Amino acid sequence: MLMAIKSAVVGLVPFRLFLASGATALSFSLLILPSNAVSLRFEIASGVLGDTCTINPTGGALGFSSDRKIISTDQAALGSGYLGNPQAASISVESNLVSGSGASVNIDSPVLSGGNSYSEASVRTTGSYGPTASIGIPSSGILGNAELHVKFTNGNGFGNDSYTVATTLTCTDDGHRVL
Repeated sequence: MLMAIKSAVVGLVPFRLFLASGATALSFSLLILPSNAVSLRFEIASGVLGDTCTINPTGGALGFSSDRKIISTDQAALGSGYLGNPQAASISVESNLVSGSGASVNIDSPVLSGGNSYSEASVRTTGSYGPTASIGIPSSGILGNAELHVKFTNGNGFGNDSYTVATTLTCTDDGHRVL
């Protein structure tokens, strides 16, 4: 009866065979070569993690109150009998900043150019007008088409001219400007 004991070592592997009772033991070595192996080193391109926030604004249109004392994108702010075709501007946002971390889009006080000056400038997204406004960025990171209204007043009335509005939109995280 033959019994074999082997040790598993790549390269030179010793074997010892034992024969049935009283027989002489035989020893030999077996050279084991690995199969054709290929070694390949690859790297994954490095990545950069940072705050991202893309704001996509869509322009609105200004209207004028019939007494010329208010310029706005908001029909309700102009009252009945307004002039022009007022329409809200809108913004959409895609960001990796989320409201759970205090992320929002801040809207600075709007600036009206053209014609004579104004006594008050205000902005709103929802709710009441104020000197500035803010919109929270949802946890999905996507804010779709939020309305943005502006309103300017001049107690003496606005003169004939071409008027344009500008404001600054800024993504923030916990109130710190990041983008």
